[in-house]
Amino acid sequence: MASEKHRANFISSILRALLVVNILLFVLAAIWMFFTSSARDVYIFGIISCSCLIASVGFQLISRWNRLGFYVVIAVCICASLTLYSLFDAELISFMGSYGAFMPFALSVGLILLLAILLFLVKDSKFGKNCWSQMSDGLDIKHFRHIYQLTSVLILTCAGLTYYLPLTKSALPHEEKANYPEVAANRVLSYALLDSANVTLDEVIAIEPMIDSIPTNLQVKYNKRIFALKHLLLSGIMAKEHDASNIVNISKIHLGEYSESQQQILDWYLGLSDEGKQKWYDCPPVSNLSDFKLKLTEIIEK
Repeated sequence: MASEKHRANFISSILRALLVVNILLFVLAAIWMFFTSSARDVYIFGIISCSCLIASVGFQLISRWNRLGFYVVIAVCICASLTLYSLFDAELISFMGSYGAFMPFALSVGLILLLAILLFLVKDSKFGKNCWSQMSDGLDIKHFRHIYQLTSVLILTCAGLTYYLPLTKSALPHEEKANYPEVAANRVLSYALLDSANVTLDEVIAIEPMIDSIPTNLQVKYNKRIFALKHLLLSGIMAKEHDASNIVNISKIHLGEYSESQQQILDWYLGLSDEGKQKWYDCPPVSNLSDFKLKLTEIIEK
């Protein structure tokens, strides 16, 4: 019985705090799914929301002396971290800096280590037992049936929103069609244009549906280049609010995915002094990499 089980008061307090924090994160992430303008951000917040909800169940199970909770927390931490890292590394780096893609792993490892210390290493001063040796196994449907039912309903709801909301939003963050330059009328649209240093965002978007018709061995290469160019053009050189670190981070994220002429311009920028990079703040938004180098060079030489 639970009355015969003992643990230090601070362990119970930490478990309650973790439970409350995860519930709050679940609610906040679910709310932000409605406010973000990016489809990819909806997926990120959806993953965070579902993960925090499942982790909350894990902490509740641990609080009530059930070992299953520890395995639930480990599983959800690993799955969420791998998913965010493999699918949304660019967004994480944009949000949190150069090491942002590894932040989910760092948080997960820290959380698992904390639980391991509390459950395995800390012993009750009166009885000399750790928490793990006093905990029970199994699903314990009798006591947790309603928690499982409520969690299932909330996860299905959250998953449904994660599927539906991106259909109502842009696939690119802060996409403003009115700001796109016109596709040059005198240029033939083909995947070869993606190698050019003066390709514009409108041209990249117009070429994207053609990728399935190019040779199969080139499709992966140019799909990656399309995403890399969208990220660089929209979040970097076309942005109204300039941030030199954005271009640096985007260049590192998509290293090897740009054409030779595009990479040469990025290498030129990365090779500038910090003072030279900061001159980007004084430049107007531009529509392609060639203009980016031209305008920035003019500012630097003044």
